[in-house]
Amino acid sequence: MPGYCLSNLGTDCPGSQFSPLPLRCPKQASDIKCCTSLPREDPQCAAEGGRCVDERMCLSGRTDSRFCADQPAQITCCLPEAVPKECSAAGGSTCMDQRVSEWIQTRR
Repeated sequence: MPGYCLSNLGTDCPGSQFSPLPLRCPKQASDIKCCTSLPREDPQCAAEGGRCVDERMCLSGRTDSRFCADQPAQITCCLPEAVPKECSAAGGSTCMDQRVSEWIQTRR
């Protein structure tokens, strides 16, 4: 079940739909609960191939703040990683192997 940790004292959680499970937001203040109605999908974000997520969870690193705007500030549209032109032209596993190798190098 998706969710987003935020204060249950405000009105930021649509429908005040908080998870009854206490461990959904560990190590948080007692008023921080898991809002199960966030993040919600945004049709414009989805049309771009993205999903509304916490920006810290966007593995591609490509975000667009124009979408998912009616949600808490940390929720943004996470777009898929751009496919380099050389991969589009060449295709195949060779290009994928190169991209994986480059990705591993950036994580060291």
